[in-house]
Amino acid sequence: MPFIGGIHPIYNKITRKNKIEVAPLPKKVILPLQQHTGAPCEPLVKAEDIVKVGQKIAEAKAFVSAPIHASISGKVLGIAKSPHPVLGECNSIIIESFGKIEWDESVKRRDNVDNLTKDELKNYTKLDIITIAIMILGVMWTFSIDRALLFGFVIFILGLIITKKFKEINPYMIISTILLIIGFLLSIYKF
Repeated sequence: MPFIGGIHPIYNKITRKNKIEVAPLPKKVILPLQQHTGAPCEPLVKAEDIVKVGQKIAEAKAFVSAPIHASISGKVLGIAKSPHPVLGECNSIIIESFGKIEWDESVKRRDNVDNLTKDELKNYTKLDIITIAIMILGVMWTFSIDRALLFGFVIFILGLIITKKFKEINPYMIISTILLIIGFLLSIYKF
């Protein structure tokens, strides 16, 4: 049965011939200390502090929480209640921009990814795989999915990720194939 009613926009991109433009820096940002329904962060900055892009400005103190980093360089105007799309309102860090980007020293920048060596790319890929696996594991553990199914699923996903990242035959390809098979078998075993 086809969908009846609703909005039916023209199915083409009006801007397809426009050039990509860099958006100007905002004059001010409001960064909620509670990014979602999880626990709120503890601010690490106060009014009048100077912050740089990438600087950690709020610390996650609970399991379901994530630290917050400055998205602009500027001066902290203060911490105040502001509107929030899910929570109604929550405390937020308000930063006024200096109008230029200054990176925090803690940020390991990758200005020109096209010039990375093969070994550098492999290191970033390994970190991506570990990060994604930990995220999947955390979400599934949080929602108390059966532990055997969880283990099988994570191994299966790791195998898929490794397979997608490395196109040539190498030790990673062999490991990923083994992980795919083990993960698939463990996943279907519980059903």
